[in-house]
Amino acid sequence: MHGANAIGQVGNAACGDIMKMYLKINENEVIENAKFKTFGCCAAIASTDIACDLIKGVLNLYTFE
Repeated sequence: MHGANAIGQVGNAACGDIMKMYLKINENEVIENAKFKTFGCCAAIASTDIACDLIKGVLNLYTFE
């Protein structure tokens, strides 16, 4: 994603799923946009898509507590 200023990656060695998430966080610490790339099963892709939808517009300070 163009303009991402936070990137995270996680993988599961047991099943081989890999997820990379890109976030654009503005100067007020609000997540403006979230995109992802997931290599894995349908459940991994769907859950990552839902997570991205849920965190858009959320104040970053409280997202990952």
